[in-house]
Amino acid sequence: MMKLPQSYRDPKIFNNKYIIKQQISSGSFGIVYLAFDKHTREEVAVKVEKEENEDASSLDREITILNRLVGVPGVPKLYWSGFEQDYNVIVIQLLGKDLSHFIKQYKKLSLKSVLQITQQLLSTLQQVHERGVIHRDFKPENILTGYQLDNGIIYLVDYGVSKVYLDTQGKHIPPKDKKSFIGTTRYASIAAHRGHELGRKDDVESMFYVMIYLLKGKLPWQNLQNIGHRDRTSLVGEVKMKTEVAELCKDIPSEFAEILNYLKKLEFKSEPDYKYMKSLILKAASNNQIIMDKVFEWSDRSTKIKDQIIWAVSEDKHKPSSQAILGSNHLLKPPEANRQNGGSPVRAESKHLTSTSIQGSLSSMMIKYVPSQVENGSIKDDKRSRSKKSRKSKKSAKSSKRQSVVFHSGIQIIEPKDQFRRHKTIDSTWGFQQYMDEFSGDEDSQKLSTKYQQLQGMPVHFKQIHKHTSKS
Repeated sequence: MMKLPQSYRDPKIFNNKYIIKQQISSGSFGIVYLAFDKHTREEVAVKVEKEENEDASSLDREITILNRLVGVPGVPKLYWSGFEQDYNVIVIQLLGKDLSHFIKQYKKLSLKSVLQITQQLLSTLQQVHERGVIHRDFKPENILTGYQLDNGIIYLVDYGVSKVYLDTQGKHIPPKDKKSFIGTTRYASIAAHRGHELGRKDDVESMFYVMIYLLKGKLPWQNLQNIGHRDRTSLVGEVKMKTEVAELCKDIPSEFAEILNYLKKLEFKSEPDYKYMKSLILKAASNNQIIMDKVFEWSDRSTKIKDQIIWAVSEDKHKPSSQAILGSNHLLKPPEANRQNGGSPVRAESKHLTSTSIQGSLSSMMIKYVPSQVENGSIKDDKRSRSKKSRKSKKSAKSSKRQSVVFHSGIQIIEPKDQFRRHKTIDSTWGFQQYMDEFSGDEDSQKLSTKYQQLQGMPVHFKQIHKHTSKS
């Protein structure tokens, strides 16, 4: 593994701004370091091109392409590029793990994850192509998740072999033959194996080979045996051409075969119909009762729960308002309640419905909810009024109503008991994590998805929970 010369690594700073923390990876292109901006403390990725890199212009090409793709969702941001002691360096947005990491961990991905990745990549590809760029090297290693909390966002990276397919007049470049092979053998389009100039349709075809690999964990032309002296790239190309779409897409949604058959009909200069392909992906999701909510195998469980909340506000006008309890700018704050003719508050239509289904399984159950940012005065006043009410009459306690929260999947969160309210400030994230162990993984995710579909068409009603006291 190549390392920078000692004279270059000390004092481990680029552009007098980006300080190296550690090496992330190394490949044929060079080395990627984790660094941070000494002014903003923001973490970034620093890519340094190897001196012995055969294609000395790959990083230059990537810089040119990234500048052309500024603002495209799913393309990493370019912060700085330049030369340091004869090394070509670029500083880009720090991202999460690549999909090859998750394949090693899970062997293959769920249909839900693959459909969501495909949908995001089609949107990214559409805008990349509209900017006049073709990627030309789809593979799991070049598809990354966002960093930490943004791991539901998919990024397409590594534009070192990408190409601008529009000339200076904005016209499509002409087709050519006898071109050198470009891309990764396992996922390259058939045109790449035939030595043709690559176009937009080849990006999409290559992307779908990657998606089928993620879904099945293998491809028919993978791990070929007894090759002998034959060229592997040529042999893989032959197998790829002989493999029928029906065979390739066996045991997966038929929409994949429909898209691949559509791509085969396109010509070199044809613009793929991204809207049509995305509609087929949504159809596959609907047919399999999958909700496209950016929740994946690798998503944090507390994130899965957080993104599912619907509020139902109690009708009890004697209780302190939820605004007073939760304070302002709170993650779990219910929508404003409307009043009709001075009467009881009525739940406003929530715009925070995120259509989330939990992978694994969360069945109907209750967990305690701990509010955060609770104002001191609100706690004291609330305790005082509660003790007053309890001294006046035990009867009123029997009919007391408590605010409740209802999840899409039927999970309910009830307001905390008095012993939780003694805390002046409690973080809601702590409350979720504290009771995460109460969730079980027994219910089939497909049943849960079906249950959500049923709930989706039903109105959300006010939920009243009565406190029952045992008879003495």
